[in-house]
Amino acid sequence: MKSIEATPLYTLVVFGEISTASYVFLLGSLIEYQRLLLPIANGLAVTFQLPAQFNIRSEHLIISVYNMDKIQSFQLDGTSWFYSAQTISAGTFASSITTWQ
Repeated sequence: MKSIEATPLYTLVVFGEISTASYVFLLGSLIEYQRLLLPIANGLAVTFQLPAQFNIRSEHLIISVYNMDKIQSFQLDGTSWFYSAQTISAGTFASSITTWQ
């Protein structure tokens, strides 16, 4: 059986395929993904004693910040860059485990 030699082009192709597949998966299952991350984000806020809480309202991430007597809520619309960064990380990891010969 002949092994595939990991050339720079092959590594780039692996990176692109994994990144694209991860991004499409995240966009396709966005609500489920947000529900998975929600308890982790809220747990980190409690651990670091941050006066904030994450919520989901109609497929948007909402962060509520508690200031003195008021609660201020912000809708996080621009989360695409975050998902893109995660898919780039997945692609980088996948391409880094390919062997160079």
